Amino acid sequence: MIVTDTGALPPYIWNVQNLAPGQSGTITITANLALPWSMGAYTNTAAIAVESDAAGESNTASASFSVPNIAPAFTSAPVTTATQDALYTSAIAAADDNGDALTFTAPVHPAWLTLVDHGNGTATLSGTPANAAVGTHPVVLRVVDSNGLLTTQAFTITVANVNDAPTFTSVPLTTAAPGLLYTYAIAATDPDLMWGDALTLTATTLPEWLALADHDDGTATLSGAPTLTDAGSHSIVLRVTDSTGLFTVQTFTLNVLYQVYLPQVFRNSP
Repeated sequence: MIVTDTGALPPYIWNVQNLAPGQSGTITITANLALPWSMGAYTNTAAIAVESDAAGESNTASASFSVPNIAPAFTSAPVTTATQDALYTSAIAAADDNGDALTFTAPVHPAWLTLVDHGNGTATLSGTPANAAVGTHPVVLRVVDSNGLLTTQAFTITVANVNDAPTFTSVPLTTAAPGLLYTYAIAATDPDLMWGDALTLTATTLPEWLALADHDDGTATLSGAPTLTDAGSHSIVLRVTDSTGLFTVQTFTLNVLYQVYLPQVFRNSP
């Protein structure tokens, strides 16, 4: 027997079973379909010729089948960890057994993430989390084929904290006068206070007439009363340190005026 495939591509594999020489029997035609196949109905015809028949007898058999729309599937695994202030990138990929065009969206994602669909069955999810993003974030990705079937991929991204240095939020007073109390209310903050950081305020460079009192709440007071002999310029260096040892300094020059401020006395005229 000679079996030829007259159907559409891709080609089929045909098998003849239980047909011994000189006997009639059953011919079973099977087809292995190689994906992708677009959704739809198909008909294939096999032509069967008898090689030893001088008359060249032949027969045909047709088989009809349909291909349903199959939902696309993600082929990539998500990246579920990120680090504060570092770029997060997750390469996304999906496949469709029908060969349909695919579209990616992210209906659920934190504001610091952006999804870019490359239009070829791949996409990129990326972004840089700030300190406020430390913690967990739900993400839902969606891939939709051109016939409307969709698949979702849900996961959680955990953003790890990175310790940040504290900063001064107060502006120093840079002028003092002999005989008058100088007071500078110092304040500092740290993005990691919410994660348990505590701040310590110190003064590494001070004139003798000044003293710093740390209130243990991110504030301190620098105060003192200069005398006339303290007139001139004085270098001040303050330091704020967090629980892990990261610190920031604030440096300024304090000018003591060459003038004595005395209380004014007012007299009534006789």
